Amino acid sequence: MGEVGQGQVVGELALMDKQPRSADVIAIAPTKLLKLSAQSLTALLNRHGTIARGLFQLVTERLREANKRQERVDKLIRIYRVRGHAIAK
Repeated sequence: MGEVGQGQVVGELALMDKQPRSADVIAIAPTKLLKLSAQSLTALLNRHGTIARGLFQLVTERLREANKRQERVDKLIRIYRVRGHAIAK
């Protein structure tokens, strides 16, 4: 994912689907964090639609970026298969 900046969210997927986190974060400077339980996040999202929409947008952006990276990997694999086949002949 890269760097996470001020005001960004980490670990939201684990709270929403109750699965283990898919990423770790290491602070490189003094950092203040807000930790929410799944129950607290659900209550917050139920009360504040703006936060829910923002979180939905964040997850959508991250999913699209992950899909772009996967497409590039798939393309690279296809290129190696085509060139490898040509060299083998």
